Amino acid sequence: MLRATRHLLDEVPLDLSRYAKEFAEPVLAQAKHAEDWRRKEAVGAVAAIAVSCTNVDAVRDVFDAVKVRRCRLT
Repeated sequence: MLRATRHLLDEVPLDLSRYAKEFAEPVLAQAKHAEDWRRKEAVGAVAAIAVSCTNVDAVRDVFDAVKVRRCRLT
């Protein structure tokens, strides 16, 4: 599901500003997973969520969610 979710986030042109934080938080749970591919997919999905936002405050909310989880998004 993670790969499919990321693919949709990358390909479907939606403005996710209103729901960015709600979408990012469950995906961020995978950003610290033991499996490398899961971490990479999670990071890509969170990046796709942030890119899809037209509202700067929504991007800040995603960034804050990353900070709270102390994820290393590299």
